[in-house]
Amino acid sequence: MTGRAVFLSTVVVISFHLVGCGVSNVQQPSLPNDTTELPPNASPTTDVASDSQDIPNKGSTPITRSDKGDATSVQVIAFEDIQLPIQADIVFRPFMLTDRVKDLDGQRIRIDGYMLPDSKTKGIKQFVLLKNTECKFGPGGQADHLLNVEMVEGATAEFRDDPITIEGVLTINPFQGPDGNTWSIYDLACEKIEKFRPRR
Repeated sequence: MTGRAVFLSTVVVISFHLVGCGVSNVQQPSLPNDTTELPPNASPTTDVASDSQDIPNKGSTPITRSDKGDATSVQVIAFEDIQLPIQADIVFRPFMLTDRVKDLDGQRIRIDGYMLPDSKTKGIKQFVLLKNTECKFGPGGQADHLLNVEMVEGATAEFRDDPITIEGVLTINPFQGPDGNTWSIYDLACEKIEKFRPRR
């Protein structure tokens, strides 16, 4: 079992109490900008964890990648941009991908959401970002309403229960849970985390 599979399977135990997804409730009062900018070449001497995690191999589902966009530009998106015609507790198939999702694959994005609570509050290398606090990861969850987030090498995050904005490279990488259904569709290599601020 890969590190990603172990992490995601562990997270489902913690998130099992959540009841599903509703309307996104990320629109909250403006919070001060508390940006955690991650160093481009973080080293073990920086003030972050230095142990790197293995990046798992891509799933066996073939995905057509888009060459659109440029690696330095950032696209500001919402979970509605990556919504697919998929229901809870089914297996993802490539034909479900929308043109918008194909265009975003491999691109640098900014997206708002909530960290799924975990037993760790500091030194977090990997977490699940939820569309809203009613979303669920695992059985009964909507696979396109969350992102599997992995911090870039040399960086860690702290748990926040208020909404956050993250930035990094989005990839399509479906994860099949132990029940045989797709639990997540997207990975994000996270380079920046900040408190959520409503866009004007």
